Amino acid sequence: YVIGAGFLGWLGPLIIFLVYKDRNRFVRYNAAEALNAAIATLIVEIALAIVFTIITVITLGFGSVLFALIGVPALVHVVFAIIGAVKAYQGEWWNYPVNIRLVK
Repeated sequence: YVIGAGFLGWLGPLIIFLVYKDRNRFVRYNAAEALNAAIATLIVEIALAIVFTIITVITLGFGSVLFALIGVPALVHVVFAIIGAVKAYQGEWWNYPVNIRLVK
């Protein structure tokens, strides 16, 4: 999951959002939160890849060690997804911290 979290992690929440968006407000809200977090993770990972590539080129390859950090947003996303799943199971309305609201 961690490897694909940034690149395909949006697919599951998108499917749930599209299937249940008119049925249950609570499920729609949580699916939208998860989808927004997955999109934000993808954006951050792409931005990091671009920045790290530029740094690697400028430093003649020494900056390539930074590419290990590209997985950090995915790990953070997994942690928040677990917290969100537990909160949803408990019936709580929970917001992902530092989340962009593209889907409502």
